[in-house]
Amino acid sequence: MWLVWLVIAGVLFVGEILTAGFLLLWFAIAAIVAMLVSFLTTNLFIQILVFVIVSVLLLIFTRPLLSKYAKSDNTVTNSSAIIGKTALVTE
Repeated sequence: MWLVWLVIAGVLFVGEILTAGFLLLWFAIAAIVAMLVSFLTTNLFIQILVFVIVSVLLLIFTRPLLSKYAKSDNTVTNSSAIIGKTALVTE
């Protein structure tokens, strides 16, 4: 079962890379913890329970903290930065 948790964690990590919000990261970490628990017990219910509990705890306690430090300042760049400005055309 540890291989299934590893695949789930890998898919969630890739999904986190492809998305902009810090949501899938916590589930991927919880899947890694569930994988470690799968080495101790073969009971699937316990593994899923650990996954759910760790996911909820990470979402509740660390996501707001990380979101506060990872806020982007939405700096406008490229052509979007000159919309509405006055320019002088020389040629």
